[in-house]
Amino acid sequence: MKRALILLALLMISLGCAKVNYIGVSYPPTQQVDLYLSEYDVSTDYKVIGRIVATARVTSELFSDQEFQEKIMKKAREKGADGVIILGFDHVLAVTHDLDPRGCVNSDVSERRQVEALAIKYGL
Repeated sequence: MKRALILLALLMISLGCAKVNYIGVSYPPTQQVDLYLSEYDVSTDYKVIGRIVATARVTSELFSDQEFQEKIMKKAREKGADGVIILGFDHVLAVTHDLDPRGCVNSDVSERRQVEALAIKYGL
């Protein structure tokens, strides 16, 4: 019974995890990051320094929109952004393939939620 509870907890944790990727230029970390829902909302000059993509399984009830936002904001602070512009939310299909010991191909298709954002730096 105890083993089953541990396995269940590990499963819930793995389903609730989001993967956050960043591609772009990094600056010294910042403490404050402003959130924008449109490029037109930014009232000062800025430069896009990178793109942030956060992805999590759709089946995960553990990962809310607020948690997506927090992960994106954290990544932006780490990369030295002054602001984040949310580009949109999507559902994507992820297909993975692997070979089993007999040489057979195993495929897995899973639906994932994805949020994309631009990391911006003011005054560059």
